[in-house]
Amino acid sequence: MSKKLAYKRNMKKNLLYMDAANFINKFFPFWEKQWNIKTAGKRVRHFCNLVEKSGFTLVAFLDDTNVTQEAIRKWRKRRETEVKKKKRNVPQGAMRLVGDMFRCCGIEVRYSVDADNDDTLAYYAHVDGAMVLSADRDFLRYKGASYQLFKGYNEFKNKQLVLTPQDGTRKSAYRDILPSPPKTATDRDPFKCKMNGIYLRGSPSPVPELGNLHIRLRPLRAALYAHLDINSTIEEEFPVLMNGICVWDKTNVLPNDSYIDLLESPLKAVEEFRNILPQKPMHVSNEDWWKHEFALRSIIAEICCSYSGSTFLGTLQPLLDNMKKPVKIDKREKKSGRDRKERQVSHYRAWRRLQRTEETNMEKRERYMILFPDLLE
Repeated sequence: MSKKLAYKRNMKKNLLYMDAANFINKFFPFWEKQWNIKTAGKRVRHFCNLVEKSGFTLVAFLDDTNVTQEAIRKWRKRRETEVKKKKRNVPQGAMRLVGDMFRCCGIEVRYSVDADNDDTLAYYAHVDGAMVLSADRDFLRYKGASYQLFKGYNEFKNKQLVLTPQDGTRKSAYRDILPSPPKTATDRDPFKCKMNGIYLRGSPSPVPELGNLHIRLRPLRAALYAHLDINSTIEEEFPVLMNGICVWDKTNVLPNDSYIDLLESPLKAVEEFRNILPQKPMHVSNEDWWKHEFALRSIIAEICCSYSGSTFLGTLQPLLDNMKKPVKIDKREKKSGRDRKERQVSHYRAWRRLQRTEETNMEKRERYMILFPDLLE
């Protein structure tokens, strides 16, 4: 088998089951300074067009929630790392956003409800005779699996989808394919707390030193609890940064309808809660602050769409349209700074070549900084 296989359009129906979460960075690249859901939507649409032209029938599989203890442990560890490093590579609710984008393109989306998404996808791919698109080598562990596994894709010159077979080896222990069909849903429900009494989320912002935004928006969530006729307390748990250490804040929350009117107006909710947020600290970059503002709107959209029954994507987009773009440094200022730095380095190197001493370069540099403190930063 060749390393890359291109499938022609005239082939009969080919089922391709995609582990969509595994390719989130294809649609929200980690190197982008701003999250742009319109651009992400275009990338999803382009991918879906490639799939159709190549003769595939695509189904996107996503996790509805972490089910197994192993999955929860891994999830907690990743969230703690994000808080300590003050990083957030993908937006709050990215998987649900991508799920909505696939559905807008007419693609079937299945959220794994009561089993690990790998187990769910492996079962249906095996039973339906589908191919699996995922870079996760855990799909190699299922005993007797009949599916072909592909770890990636590219676009061929003639606009065909090129799949790259998985050539790695199994790293985890063998596992049986589930004996019966696991339950799936067409949309993600982030408020299963109405059934199990637990609401567990991560840190949605790269500015955790200002607190977890989920905690800031607790009154709006309490109003949703009241709307859902929840009569008992909900145990909410979120990671927070305290003295450079990530700790988990756990609080019991009672339903409260004080803010229930804001559930009907996401834009008013943004105005209300934005006014009580701390101002942007000087050390926080414009890009990170923009992501912080994005996260605020994303959480509000998630809560409000659970009240209205609308889509997450459709609720969030209007909230982002009024956001101010991050302030960018003028190109001339960038060039000026670059030229100044180049002049500083050139002066230092020319001076260093003239020094006929036995000093090391580090010692010469220290002496240079004493002689010319304003020329080299």
